[in-house]
This record gives sequence, structure tokens and C-alpha cells, in this order.
Amino acid sequence: VPLGIDFMTNGSLPAKDRLSQFAGKIMSSLDQRLPVNLETMMPLPIFRAQFLGGNPKTISAMALVLHDFSQIPEQVTAPTLIVWGENDSIAPVRTGHVLNALIPNSQLEIISGAGHVPFVEAPRKFHQFLLNHLAHPKVNATLSSPRLPNRVQHTAQSCENEQNKVYTGTIEQLSIRHCSKILFQDARITQLSIIDSTVEIRNSHLKSDRIALISQSSHITLTAGTVEGDIAIKVYQSQLDVAGTLIIGKTAAITAPVESTALFSLGRIDSPHQPGHIMHGQTLITPHKPL
Repeated sequence: VPLGIDFMTNGSLPAKDRLSQFAGKIMSSLDQRLPVNLETMMPLPIFRAQFLGGNPKTISAMALVLHDFSQIPEQVTAPTLIVWGENDSIAPVRTGHVLNALIPNSQLEIISGAGHVPFVEAPRKFHQFLLNHLAHPKVNATLSSPRLPNRVQHTAQSCENEQNKVYTGTIEQLSIRHCSKILFQDARITQLSIIDSTVEIRNSHLKSDRIALISQSSHITLTAGTVEGDIAIKVYQSQLDVAGTLIIGKTAAITAPVESTALFSLGRIDSPHQPGHIMHGQTLITPHKPL
């Protein structure tokens, strides 16, 4: 059944970001086409036959997208070893980072050069991680937080017209303009301003007394970290892809003076508008609908 999707994804984005954008727009189009609760409709045979063509793979994929797994990771109390292949093309490493952030007693190990079945592709390395975990399980931990950054403190105030830069450590204030493929890894950041750029923030902590993250005409990927501020994030015509990240705002978690979109996967929001709320799926943020 045609969904009436008349858009193209942004070709300048990395493949995984284009996929997230595409999936979000499909769900948005379905919502507009079918102004009903899809979770309620999925069990109905006539819905599966008429709108999903009765295709088992399509039905299974849609059911997986609609199923809410959001509260499961934090309920896992056993010491957990997460082993991921660095080059996994089926379940990206990002999923491992998210699970590690949400499962209290977890440890993530990434095997370089391995794909979707690291225990087959790199058995010695896998067994090394497994035996070490069994001998020294991680216990009595809270939800994972960003690793403490090294002593390196970035003094640069701006990044302009650059690509493939990696930031780690402590960063007071940084402005990013017209950049692509910028990565923040294991960083502590006070304030970040991003304009017309593509940025990934992974396993990092942003905290400000005012606005921690400002994004304009940009694509921001947030994975396994926290963003905290009076207003945690302020976006202008931007796309947010948020996975396994806690966003805390005293006044608001996310505001958008100009309409923006956010795609959540196991995201957590804590603000007066969404106190202790678990976010999953695409959300439209407008001037009259902050989070």
C-alpha cells in the first residue's frame, strides 16, 4: 500500500543517520495516513492483510518497531557482559553502547574487526572477555555513566568547516559551524553550540546552569549519555536522534522556537513537561509543545 511518502533523506548524512531519518518519516507518514493506535490495530487480521499485505516479514518488522522494550534493560539486575563486533552491520555498535548505559551491572566489550557473531569470528578474544567477566563480575553499580575523561582540557572555542574530528576529555564551551562527522566520545561538556553540522555525542555528559546544547539546522546523534540544564537542549529546525540518553531540564528538557523532530529509542526525559518519562519513537517538538 503506498504510504504517500514524497521525501528523500539527506544524502550528506552517514548511512545509519539516513536510516534513522527514513524510519522516523515512515512512522510519521503512517500516523498521518492511519490516525489510530497502531499497537491496537496490529493484532487484527484485516489490518495486517490490507495495510501490510499479509507479508510475514513486514508484519514482524512492524511489530518489532511498535513493541516497547523501554523498561526492560533497567530491570536486568544480574552482572551482564555485552560483547559486540566493531563491524556489526546487522545490529550496530550503538545498540551495545545504549544497553551498557541502561543495564545497571553491565560491561561493554567491543571486538575490533569482528562482525555480527564475534564469538565465532574472534573466539579467543571472546573467551578472554567471558572468563574475565565470570571471575570479576561487575556488581553493585548504578546506571552506567560516562567514563571519567582524561586530564586533557580543550581550550578551542570553535570548530568551523572541518570534518572527522574527535573530542574527548573536558570541554568548557565550544561552537561548531558547518562541520561534518564530528564525534564527542567520553567527554564532559559545559555548553555546546552546533550550527549546520552533523555531530555524534557518545557516552558523554553535558551539564549547564543555562542551556547545555543549542542546535540549529543540524543533525545530532546522542547515544548513552546525559544532557542537563535549565533548558537541556534548544533546537531550531534540527533533527535529534536520541538513544539511551537521559535529558534533564529544570524548565524544559527540549524546546524548539522553530519546529524540529526527535527520534527516541530508550530515551529518558525528566522535566516539568515530561517528569520521569520514557520516550520511544518519533516526536515533533514545536514552540507550543516543549518536552
